[in-house]
Amino acid sequence: MNNFKFKQLDLMTIVVMLIGWIPMVLLPFQDTTEPRYAEISRLMASTNDWITPWFEPGVPFWGKPPLSFWAQALSIKMFGTAEWAVRLPSWLVTCLGLVVLRLALHRVYNEKVSQWAVFILSSFALVYLNSGGVLTDPFLTFGTTLCFGSFIVCMSSDVPSKKWGYLFFIGLSIGLLSKGPLVIVLVGIPIAIYLGLNWSTFTVFKQSFPWKKGFVLMLVLVLPWYIMAEIKTPGFLNYFIVGEHILRYIDPGWTGDLYGTAHKEFYGKIWLHWLVSSLPWWPVLVVLLVKFKKNHVLEQKLATIKKKPLFSFVLAWSLWCGVFFTFSGNILWTYLLPSMVGFALIVAWFVDAQSEGNNPQMVISLTWLQRVGFLVPVFVVLFSCVAIVYPSMLRTEKGIVQYTEENSPQLPFMYFRKVPFSATYYSKRTVKSMDDEQMSDYFKNPTLSNQAAYIAVNKGSIDEFKQFSVGNLQEVYRSKHFILFKVN
Repeated sequence: MNNFKFKQLDLMTIVVMLIGWIPMVLLPFQDTTEPRYAEISRLMASTNDWITPWFEPGVPFWGKPPLSFWAQALSIKMFGTAEWAVRLPSWLVTCLGLVVLRLALHRVYNEKVSQWAVFILSSFALVYLNSGGVLTDPFLTFGTTLCFGSFIVCMSSDVPSKKWGYLFFIGLSIGLLSKGPLVIVLVGIPIAIYLGLNWSTFTVFKQSFPWKKGFVLMLVLVLPWYIMAEIKTPGFLNYFIVGEHILRYIDPGWTGDLYGTAHKEFYGKIWLHWLVSSLPWWPVLVVLLVKFKKNHVLEQKLATIKKKPLFSFVLAWSLWCGVFFTFSGNILWTYLLPSMVGFALIVAWFVDAQSEGNNPQMVISLTWLQRVGFLVPVFVVLFSCVAIVYPSMLRTEKGIVQYTEENSPQLPFMYFRKVPFSATYYSKRTVKSMDDEQMSDYFKNPTLSNQAAYIAVNKGSIDEFKQFSVGNLQEVYRSKHFILFKVN
């Protein structure tokens, strides 16, 4: 720590993260997750109910603990409801996680490894695209990153560090308040694997953490909310623990989800997600391995890396999320976020291995590797610019809502059948839905049908809608999935 120096690569990591503000500011919320969670946060900010997140007025949201909603609601109170304001907390915790990781790796490995690991992590496709998202996963990943950094520091130090030891339990607390007991599994199994393979370190493990005080700290931080949440809305614990933490992952197409649609996927698809999530760095690792093999130094480099402190722990950490969700049919690519920390460190080891040992092999120049780190940010910026020119390419109803507000805000505005979450958020919950029966009654009522109104219809439901409609329908706006009609 005394030799810590701010380097050029640290500056490049900062630039990568600052570029992330461009899509944070320019891009609207896209259905379904971002506007859904943004609306929950907006309701929390407007109602000042800091115990129960509400899916809609009168319907509690039991799907996730409130830490991310607390942060987003506070940001809304401070900065308003603009997209960047609601996205800001996720960006901040991602940056904090990078700082903690940089400090932790600096204490255990050399300066270059710590710099490269953080730079690589910041520029993974998965990490970068979700660092500015209205999600719970960046908060979970922040918690697991604290645990990761704490473990490698405490297990590598001759003298236990109380600060880093307590950070482990703070990380668990953050995970429990952002995602739930899942954090215990994500953190505990890699540690168990490491201890099983290195049993002689178990004594160090017992002595390096403030177990009693740490557990008390964790309970003090976490338990009050869980108790208050169950008292305020009975049934929360059963749904959250059994449904969200067991049935969601073992039952493809789980029908118990009260708030969304289960993501039914084939077993093993999580590894296809991994290939996308870890771009552009897994191809870099493959090139390094091939070049080392071609130059007859691969075995030497692998032997050097296997001797790195806590190698088996880092390897287990980088693979565990993928392994854990291999036989889960209800998955999203964000489930891999915690494991990216370990994989970033592994890639950094191989980058550093080019200049290590008696036979340095600079098979890829560091300048080119630095350029690789900007591929995802540049792509995201270009995509954001194109999306501004062609907003209909995005799955959002912001344009439709803005059209109604800018042209005839006094007219009734409704969606045929279901209101998308983005329309709910941008209309501040003023837009209504009408099912088939209600729409039929609407057009049969001459008092209503003779009045002008806006009706948004899914492009796949146009024929069904026109069976009910009478009078003049004027198409006035198109989003990616909906057409806005002005009636009469």
